[in-house]
Amino acid sequence: MSEIAVMVKDGDKKAIAAFFKEDPKGVAEYLKSGKMPTSIAGKRFVAMYQSLASILDVIFEGETLQIQSFIASTGISAAQADALALSSLFMSPAIKQTILNEWVNKPYNGYPLSQRIWGLNKATENKLMQMVAAGFADGRNPKQLAGLVRGITGQQSASNIRRLLLTENSRVQHGVQKLAVREFRHISYVVLKFGVRHKEPCLCDPYQRKGRMKYEDAPDLPLHPSSSSYYQPIPTPIDEWKKEMGYV
Repeated sequence: MSEIAVMVKDGDKKAIAAFFKEDPKGVAEYLKSGKMPTSIAGKRFVAMYQSLASILDVIFEGETLQIQSFIASTGISAAQADALALSSLFMSPAIKQTILNEWVNKPYNGYPLSQRIWGLNKATENKLMQMVAAGFADGRNPKQLAGLVRGITGQQSASNIRRLLLTENSRVQHGVQKLAVREFRHISYVVLKFGVRHKEPCLCDPYQRKGRMKYEDAPDLPLHPSSSSYYQPIPTPIDEWKKEMGYV
């Protein structure tokens, strides 16, 4: 029987609370030295961190290709394009780690990532506490109990993690795009598009109905947790871009 199932069977609320407790020290140590946390909260943070580090590579590569394609379309010389890339902070090899560090510490809805992951754990903890209070384990076969607890914790955790991953993916994607636009000015307008998981009504709807928006006026994404909406970019007119970047 799993450790958490034994806790439920024994009605040990104190042990259940300790199992799901927040682990800021473990998270900090992982970010500093790479040492793997032993707590469930710490392990889930590491899983999310590593997933988004991989996603960031893909997002950054895609944004870089868009910039390169846009610059190639402007007609500036190869020497000018090379100089622009060499002077670019966005194109710096260190920028991805900088983005990742900022993302980890930047609050969303008032809380940094580690605390929001702990909030998911708290929801699972509360569910198990309710089971204990209701005498859920009374008279149940140990194997059956273990399966039920595993199903409840696994299903709830997987669902919550998927929704959190959607939120964080949107935050990182928009953050990378904002850094790129701030430096290269290659996007002037955007149109909000619904993602495949969009469910109406939601906070995205009024902005989708607006149609084309100036990039600087478009709100940060995600507009709400687990949103899959995204901005479809509209490139800056080339003559306007050349003027703004000092090529005319």
